[in-house]
Amino acid sequence: MKNPSTPTNSSKLADKLRAKVQEDQALIDDLIRQQQNAIENALRQSSNDVQRSIEENMADLNRRIRRALTLRWMPALIVGLSLFIGISAGAWGLTRYLANQIGQLLTERDALGAAVQALEQQSHGLKMGRGPDGRLYLILPPGSESGLQCGGNECVRLPPSSR
Repeated sequence: MKNPSTPTNSSKLADKLRAKVQEDQALIDDLIRQQQNAIENALRQSSNDVQRSIEENMADLNRRIRRALTLRWMPALIVGLSLFIGISAGAWGLTRYLANQIGQLLTERDALGAAVQALEQQSHGLKMGRGPDGRLYLILPPGSESGLQCGGNECVRLPPSSR
């Protein structure tokens, strides 16, 4: 004979087994989630450490490259700028000096030109020149008379002044 409690016992047993399986499944799922979170955190931390290390290495490399470029090009830059400034200042100074000299020469030329004109007006057109024998002669302007005596000395009459 069958025990009437058997189907109920087996159904309770199956329910207990299902509950135990579900409980074990939940526990396994929870452990898997914890493991996944631990792995995720470890990977995130490792990734952050690697990224920080890369950033530090890149910053250090950039500093070293800048320092190398600065040390390599700085002396050439200083020498080049010094030469440029020296040549420019020398050229400027020479230009100023020559401009002053030219100004002075032009002023002297104008003064000499004015003196020559004044002398020409005062000399009534008389000029000095050398003759074919190499002796110095006084060249008279056109319209002059010679062979006259002035106070016992020979003299030359000049044309009237054009002043």
